Amino acid sequence: MKLLYNLKRSTLILSLIIISLISLLLFLLLHENTTTLSLPPGTVQVESQGAKGDGVTDDTSAIQSTIDNLSKNETGTVYLSSGKEYVITSTLTLKEGVQLKLGNNARLQVNGNFNAIELEKGASIKGGVIEIINSSFDSDVIRLNGENKYYGIWDSTEIKEVKIVNSVSNIQGTALSLYANGPSHFISFINFQDISISGFETGVKLLTEDPKNGEYSWINGNRFQNFSMEHCVNFIVLEGNVTIPHESSGNLFTDMQVQLDKSTETLLTIDGSDNRFDGVVWDVQTLSHSEPILFLTNQSYKNVIQFNLDPEYIYNEGEKNQLSSSK
Repeated sequence: MKLLYNLKRSTLILSLIIISLISLLLFLLLHENTTTLSLPPGTVQVESQGAKGDGVTDDTSAIQSTIDNLSKNETGTVYLSSGKEYVITSTLTLKEGVQLKLGNNARLQVNGNFNAIELEKGASIKGGVIEIINSSFDSDVIRLNGENKYYGIWDSTEIKEVKIVNSVSNIQGTALSLYANGPSHFISFINFQDISISGFETGVKLLTEDPKNGEYSWINGNRFQNFSMEHCVNFIVLEGNVTIPHESSGNLFTDMQVQLDKSTETLLTIDGSDNRFDGVVWDVQTLSHSEPILFLTNQSYKNVIQFNLDPEYIYNEGEKNQLSSSK
């Protein structure tokens, strides 16, 4: 009887050990793949192409490979995992139909001097932090080139819920750059929403150039909504012409929060027509000068400005611009 009892007891203990090991194995497997299992269809983690997200490894090739693979079907989402730091050392080209999605507090760290992300038509970015970590940076963080002929009514180009920050002491480069300079190069009806910008020579720049030979280029009808901006030399610049052959017109900058400081030279510099700006400007007393910071050039026409600035900080040499101030 005692032998039988010991045998049964040993069998029970062995069974419990086996069950515990199986449970532990299942837990580890599920824990390892939890993020993957919870991702929606069409979403691919960059780790599948070898990215580490450890803040040290160069993940440029892995991220670009993931983008390129999804772009073959012109659809899909490239996912950077929450809380990780992905270092890039050269430009990422976000292909048509592909979304780059950054999880909660995921960081894409830019280590070098190059345009960090260039978007093709129909590409989009959502969430996370794009962070400059190299003092040599003097380029564009996110760049749209009008040669792609962006038209947001028919394509899905958009940028939203992104923080663009410079973590080094050098205030250089441009956070968000829109550029059109060739025949029928244009950027129209794109949404830029819930974006924070800190630490750049220029926060947002819209630049159009004359393509010559009777051709036109334009950046018109875009929406920039809920922007929070600080620590920039020039916050927003629209550079071009009041109308054809190269214009920036009908762009809406709404619900803005702008924090001035001693590095600020200009809040707005505006060429173009029928653009609208509204928001709150903080701490004008921190400026290192008493010169105007809002400029409407002789190439500006019928723009509407609603900021809480005293008139002495506004210089207007355009026509029919509508200005509101705190006096």
